[in-house]
Amino acid sequence: MRYLKAQGDSIFYILLSIVLSVLLFFALNLVFEFATSSEGLAIMQWNRKIPFYEQINSPSKLELETEFVLKSTGNNLAIVFPKVIANRLEIYINGYFIGAFGDKTGNIWPKALVQELPEWVLKENNNLKIVLYGTVGYGMSYYPYITELSKAKVKALTVEILRNNVSLIALGAAIIISYILLFAFAIVDTPDKKMYLNIGLAMVFTIFSLIQFVYRETSGTLFAYLIFEKMALVFPIFGLTLIYFGLNESIPRKVPKFRRIVLIASPLTFAAGLFLSNRIKTINILSSVTELYAVLLIFLTLFLIVRYKMVQYYFPIIFLSLMSLQTLYVLINNSPAELMIVYGRIVFSLYIGTFTIRKFKNISEIKKFLEQENLIDKLTGAYNRKIIEYIRPGGTLIILDLDNFKEINDKYGHIYGDELLKRFAEVIKRHIRQGEDYFIRLGGDEFCIITNSLDVETMMERIYNTSKNELGLSFSYGYAPMKNFDEAYAVADKVMYENKALLKKQK
Repeated sequence: MRYLKAQGDSIFYILLSIVLSVLLFFALNLVFEFATSSEGLAIMQWNRKIPFYEQINSPSKLELETEFVLKSTGNNLAIVFPKVIANRLEIYINGYFIGAFGDKTGNIWPKALVQELPEWVLKENNNLKIVLYGTVGYGMSYYPYITELSKAKVKALTVEILRNNVSLIALGAAIIISYILLFAFAIVDTPDKKMYLNIGLAMVFTIFSLIQFVYRETSGTLFAYLIFEKMALVFPIFGLTLIYFGLNESIPRKVPKFRRIVLIASPLTFAAGLFLSNRIKTINILSSVTELYAVLLIFLTLFLIVRYKMVQYYFPIIFLSLMSLQTLYVLINNSPAELMIVYGRIVFSLYIGTFTIRKFKNISEIKKFLEQENLIDKLTGAYNRKIIEYIRPGGTLIILDLDNFKEINDKYGHIYGDELLKRFAEVIKRHIRQGEDYFIRLGGDEFCIITNSLDVETMMERIYNTSKNELGLSFSYGYAPMKNFDEAYAVADKVMYENKALLKKQK
């Protein structure tokens, strides 16, 4: 039954992430089609092909020129640029300079730009010239168009909400979630402690990487702009790396073979990105390298959660992965589609934050209940036998009995024996899930664990090796499905003593 439930949960989370991704993709396309489509005069014929995005090796400018015809001129007309990737945009009509956005070290993406057209400059036949200034690249994802000023403002506002403001929301969510996770790391003492630290730091790197996604008229200097550009390239890589290592903290202590590669490659990529020279050609090469490495990290993370059946993380990781792959596809294929990685970061951040808060709430409620009901063993901090009547059937009951503990007590005394029991209890607590598994002292040196883990053998092997290595203490154990505690105890106890007898024969 537990296996079927886990399978059902896995399928649900996978389908949820895929369905939500598809719905979001089509919904955004519909909205952006409205926001970027012309209800007036679309300006599509230019003196040269407008690049979606063109990398350059030194700061330069791109001049684009065209002719357009207005059947009637008048007030309240505006030219709309739905998406310009550049540092600065200058607009000239009929030889007159009529407006500009940004400066040569600014970032005028991702905002939609609206420039009102003065009546005196317009004729029936008009010349339009725009100049794009770029540091590492420039381009336009959509053709500009001329429409009524009131309509232009509505469309620009729609784009700002869904593109620019969403980046600010993602930035705010990352700040809040990073605080929650780092606070969790500081106050808890559970197996999830290091995971909170890693994912909390991943959120910090997300914060810095999103700065380049925020509209800025200027960044002050060319040096500062290039720092922002490099942060946008390498900080997501380190964020993905920390998520990967954070999730590693939830699996058995066998180091996955890919972990060593990531442990070396990610710091090298990060250091190269931040500390290599500010040569623009180098930054463009780094851009291609980080895109490929990001794909590798995404698939490694997916492999990790599927390999170790980390069902609770299926939805946020798969959703983030789909959003990342969509963004990489857009960038590699010069597609006019919107970059959806920001939405992936928002959903991932909110899910992890909500999951952590809910876990804290459960732990707090359990702790309060236990204090009221006096269900804690004072020596070890484990539950005492009274907790058994409150535990619902289900999961696996594991019985543990320390080997030769009576001889240890007789040889070193009860004070030493009690200290050893406390240290053994700490070993157990480090390897079970706080708030989900039950660790119970049945009496003396006999303990039990009630868990819904699907891999009991791996968990017990981990505990045994830690106890043996850190305390020099071995134990015997047996386990059985727990529909009824007494029946499960009888079966597990029999298995445990059969294992003890087998070990004695082998010796």
